[in-house]
Amino acid sequence: MRLLTKICLSAWLFAHSHAICALTSERILGVEITTFGVTYQVKSNGCTTKDNFRIRALNSSPLQIELLRNKTDNCKITLALGTKISYTYAELGLKAGQKFRLTNFLAQNSQVPTSVAKNTAER
Repeated sequence: MRLLTKICLSAWLFAHSHAICALTSERILGVEITTFGVTYQVKSNGCTTKDNFRIRALNSSPLQIELLRNKTDNCKITLALGTKISYTYAELGLKAGQKFRLTNFLAQNSQVPTSVAKNTAER
């Protein structure tokens, strides 16, 4: 019985440590900052959804926000312009008018128009 408990515990720890390690900072194709929130343009193989991501906020001045991918998109269609994922300011943990900085890097060789990619400044 103890051996079975150790095996189950080891499997659980492996599964959860792997999930934690799987979080990677997303190299974004572009970003749009509006009065409603932030819309990221991200790489997609056809199945990317908001559930593929988590937000990490670093309590600093201004607040630093990073988009992390926690699930790989294993579909086979490569979308040149990716897909858009939107978050309200409340979902990002921001209050109305609060300053913030997005910390994700732009992807190299982004095919997104420059006007979209330039919107990476602070608000």
